[in-house]
Amino acid sequence: VLKPCKIKRFPFSSSAIGQDSSTGIPPYLCAVLQKLHIRNYILMDELEVHFKPGFTILTGETGAGKSILLGALSLLLGERADAKVVLNTERKCVLEAHFNDISTTAVPALLEAEEIECGEELILRREISGQGKSRVFINDTPSTLQVLQRLAVHLVDMHRQQDTPLLREGGQQLRLLDEVGQCSPVLQGEVHEPHVLAFEKTANNFHIVMSF
Repeated sequence: VLKPCKIKRFPFSSSAIGQDSSTGIPPYLCAVLQKLHIRNYILMDELEVHFKPGFTILTGETGAGKSILLGALSLLLGERADAKVVLNTERKCVLEAHFNDISTTAVPALLEAEEIECGEELILRREISGQGKSRVFINDTPSTLQVLQRLAVHLVDMHRQQDTPLLREGGQQLRLLDEVGQCSPVLQGEVHEPHVLAFEKTANNFHIVMSF
């Protein structure tokens, strides 16, 4: 029988890490995950985890449930879902995350742009039916997966086990090279057409020369 995963917490020393002069909050704690609620998800009928201030570690044997918690959080950050994650297809799966200390992030501005009420706490909720249909709620307001994904980058920086092998993939290397070279205007099409036309002209000239 596998033991369930354990949660270990290590308190911060604010004097050691410094604080934001305007808020008194350490700069990288501006958005803090306070609570994760899971219902009818994969192997979990219902679970609620409260995260206290400090450094938290989830430990446990293989199969103890660590990846399930991260999977639930990933869905709350905008990953696509299907009916496979629903434990009992006669009931909907509900995932909910509570974040606080969001005032010094870009979250309030994003919520205002989407006409979503913003308070001191941010509540994200995903509801997934037994047929795989998904609904998104932000602060109890219906929203979209795209908005959820835009918020996610300001809330959680998630690193997975397979992130490092991605560095060996050619496509990922090209994306990193484009970022370093500041090629986003070209990739987004702002100056894409002139470059394509110049390439086609050069290719045609090369073909003519090689045909002789």
